[in-house]
Amino acid sequence: MKRFFSALCLATGLLTSAEAFSQTAKVQVIHNCADPAAAQVDIYLNGQPVAPLDNFAFRTASGFVDLPAGMPITIGVAPGSSTSYADTLKTFTLTLESGKTYVAIAGGVLDPSKFAANADPNAQPLSFNLYPMEGQQMAKDMNKVELLVFHGATDAPAVDVIVNRTAAPDPLKGLSFGENTGYLPLDPAEYILGVAASGTTEALVEYEADITQYKGVAAVVVASGFLNPAANQQGAAFGLFVVTPFGGPFVPLPLAEDEPKTAKVQVIHNAADPAAAEVDIYLNGEAVGALNNFAFRTASPFVDLPAGTPIVIGVAPGTSTSYADTLTTFTVTLEAGKTYLAIANGVLDPSKFAANADPNAKPIGFNLYPFEGRTVSSNSTEANVFVYHGATDAPAVDVLVNGNKLPPLSNVSYGMATGYLPLPPANYSLGVAPAGGSPIATFSADLTQAAGKAMVVLASGFLNPAANQQGAAFGLFVVSPDGGAFTPLTTGTVSVEEETISGQSFSVYPNPVQSMFASTFTLGQDSPVTIKIMDIQGSTVFTRNAGNFSAGTHSLNTNITGLPSGIYTVHIISNNGVQSEKISVIP
Repeated sequence: MKRFFSALCLATGLLTSAEAFSQTAKVQVIHNCADPAAAQVDIYLNGQPVAPLDNFAFRTASGFVDLPAGMPITIGVAPGSSTSYADTLKTFTLTLESGKTYVAIAGGVLDPSKFAANADPNAQPLSFNLYPMEGQQMAKDMNKVELLVFHGATDAPAVDVIVNRTAAPDPLKGLSFGENTGYLPLDPAEYILGVAASGTTEALVEYEADITQYKGVAAVVVASGFLNPAANQQGAAFGLFVVTPFGGPFVPLPLAEDEPKTAKVQVIHNAADPAAAEVDIYLNGEAVGALNNFAFRTASPFVDLPAGTPIVIGVAPGTSTSYADTLTTFTVTLEAGKTYLAIANGVLDPSKFAANADPNAKPIGFNLYPFEGRTVSSNSTEANVFVYHGATDAPAVDVLVNGNKLPPLSNVSYGMATGYLPLPPANYSLGVAPAGGSPIATFSADLTQAAGKAMVVLASGFLNPAANQQGAAFGLFVVSPDGGAFTPLTTGTVSVEEETISGQSFSVYPNPVQSMFASTFTLGQDSPVTIKIMDIQGSTVFTRNAGNFSAGTHSLNTNITGLPSGIYTVHIISNNGVQSEKISVIP
């Protein structure tokens, strides 16, 4: 760098070395004059050409160079075709302070009468000018990026710069042509910078600013060019650019893509048909990793899906290899910003299952039922409970809360839901009765710790498994917004976060696990059993078809050698439902 300074001084004819003047200041020159007549300029210092700034192009910058301080210096700007100082178009006399660092931005137009005026009363004159300001070569906080924003577009009004689509901070409000913000410290990250007319919140244009690579750097963001090139001699169009302290061509900020339109969706697998014990979900023909081998009585967390355009959801067997294996498809159009539950329910071939005599019941064929969803309760002091009737062979039911009939829970037919009901945190007894009749089953739910939470309670399985291919037996289950295996409600007092199915038990030993564990489980009825292990992202990392087991208690050894250390969930999947236990895998 010192050689560069010496070469610069020699080229000017003023100095024989960078140390010839005892007083110097560091200056970066930035060419932001969008006048086509100044597309290239030559810079003269005290009448002598400055070689590095010969044929100095629009939207380029020098690095920081040492210039004499403590005495007036004259900077002359001439056309790029100049042969001597006599060709200068404009001169500026500056006295720099010794030891200081400056940024000098050349902006404006050579003949304002030939360009669009600026109606902003606070705008600087449009004529060609040199804007010197205090500069920085590096950030004062080396963990930050420090940006100085300069308004250099002659035909642009005062603007607010909106960061990440939120209200503009005060230093970025009301910035007129020729003004700057000073250096603002920012975390190295990706930002969306919107340019809005001052006092408004609707960005006229948005740019992507990825400044992750600028940690510890101080840089200048320049608004450059014309909003209306046709009214400004077809000069360069408006844009935002970054100028680094190292100089060179401006770095353009790309236009930001339109804010993606998405909706949040939780997918819940409540189809008790044994043939759908595991399914693969495809979205617009592509496999969805988190919903691969998606087991009965499990749910995804809420995920973002495209909104405002039709999307095709395909359901295939868990053994599928491509979208061509889909059993059925559903086309839905989601509303941007909304939150949905998508409950998969019913049976693949209704002729092979018990019919539902309720005339108000939905058809029992496999279907996807969308409902408005919630990730949290609408009131932080209450639990919000959404009740869904998903038992294909069950009649219309009343759900009695602590023995009382509530209108939203009365006469609920298969395929229907109540919407979210606000309940104070407490222990509840939930009785399920044929509409107008007496309870045929009673379940307990401990909601004492559920304030602020939203959850789904599903009637799941078959009242008569023998008439339904020995499918899973009826029960009430809870689904949390975080997804995972359903949590059963039992006839005893049970927390909604407990993961034990009535009449069954499941344990893993040892835990933590190194390479082998034994899983002990109890089945209420004969069933094939599958062991599935999922990581904390919900991806399946291990699957084992363990075979057929009779009702009773069993133990299986499972070898997981090679599975990386971490937290996993072991699922025992059977016609009885899904039993789950978390394990810690250690080296």
